[in-house]
Amino acid sequence: MGQEKYDAIIIGGGPAGATAAIAMAQAGHHVTVLDRSEFPRFRIGESLVPKVVEMLMKLGLTDLMSEVVHVPKRGVEIGFGNQLGEQLDVAFANSLRKDVPRAFNTERGSLDGLLLEAAKKEGVHVRNDFHVKEITRLEDQHVIVTNGNGEQVEGQFLIDASGQATVLGRHLGIRKIHPDFRSVSYFSHFEGVQRLSGDRIGDPSVIMCDEGWFWIIPIDQDRTSVGVVFSDKVARSLPVPPNQRLNWALERCPLMTERMIGASGPDHNEVVADFSYQCKPVAGPGYFLIGDAAAFVDPVFSTGVMLGMDGGLAAAAAVTAMSQGQSAARVRRQFVRHHDQVTSLLFRLIKDFYSHSFRELLVAGHGPLAMHRALIELLAGYVSPRPSLNVRWRYALFRLCVHLNRHVPLVPRQERCSLLEASPQLLQMNKTKPLIEYSALVIDS
Repeated sequence: MGQEKYDAIIIGGGPAGATAAIAMAQAGHHVTVLDRSEFPRFRIGESLVPKVVEMLMKLGLTDLMSEVVHVPKRGVEIGFGNQLGEQLDVAFANSLRKDVPRAFNTERGSLDGLLLEAAKKEGVHVRNDFHVKEITRLEDQHVIVTNGNGEQVEGQFLIDASGQATVLGRHLGIRKIHPDFRSVSYFSHFEGVQRLSGDRIGDPSVIMCDEGWFWIIPIDQDRTSVGVVFSDKVARSLPVPPNQRLNWALERCPLMTERMIGASGPDHNEVVADFSYQCKPVAGPGYFLIGDAAAFVDPVFSTGVMLGMDGGLAAAAAVTAMSQGQSAARVRRQFVRHHDQVTSLLFRLIKDFYSHSFRELLVAGHGPLAMHRALIELLAGYVSPRPSLNVRWRYALFRLCVHLNRHVPLVPRQERCSLLEASPQLLQMNKTKPLIEYSALVIDS
């Protein structure tokens, strides 16, 4: 039995765990972060939303952006894969919210490492050699976790930020795959990918097709992350091996072929299963689940880091409230309600995204009563705390229009882009050695 007892034990040192640790340390708590490997390490998810910048400012980490190599992001490009040239400009500054900060794209390994270093500077005890094998005890004011060597760490509360490993969710048997969102990502890093012009040069792109969607994310001066997301059903039907599916898709999408002319990169892609899931309840006696350990949603709107950090702040506030004598049951109910409101809104938004009618209204770029501006606010990550009534009724109106548009054209019809029905086009990419090492792929949040 370890001699030291912590106010909170956090499993996982990614953005969710680091945020929770920083916030609790700033509130005067004695905290430890347990992780199974060293940082920095590769992680997909290079595009961040404005809400993340706000949370960094709240934690006093405004200078962190100057320490990490990044590309400013003022919005996002959204379009259909069968249309050439620059597509719809979705600028975050056009949301209903005033003074939305610019976001940024960056290599996640560097960002995650800096966040964990910031936690250390706040006095957080960090272990990068502790792989939790067993939850030995789990109750309010007394939790114990054990590693494979039998070493134990003891604390008052356990916060699971273990990402898709979902250590506590699996232990409790509460992890359930979402039946509507079973997808797979295929991606690589390239040099020489054509980018947008002017002040849009750092904006990522979401390019839509019937089978899923592509991303293009500038992550530094030279490198660009390029990937495609398919449903599990589509992925299993493709006539090429998993490590060749990105090129297969690029060759069948006119817009992506245009952007990749002259690009250089590896001759194979990496693969990550993006099966969405939820763990319920996300709080119970002695524990809280945050980030991907609590729920994983489709990455189309780049909300992963935002959800992790938001959960970290919420868990820190909950532990502080309970340590000050507030009712544990009441605090847990508030935490669960907050989590459920945020994730249910995102699941609804993502389900809408896969509707062709929604996509037609989205790329129209405007609508009555500023309903598109409300949608932009949600895309900027402002889903927590609960969006204002002004945003909610406009989004409800947008969804009503999506339903009506299926039967009566409210906006110009858009030709569907199908990769399965398309003929392959010649890609003039120079095959070179991989631009990034993928051997350290991990699933911690």
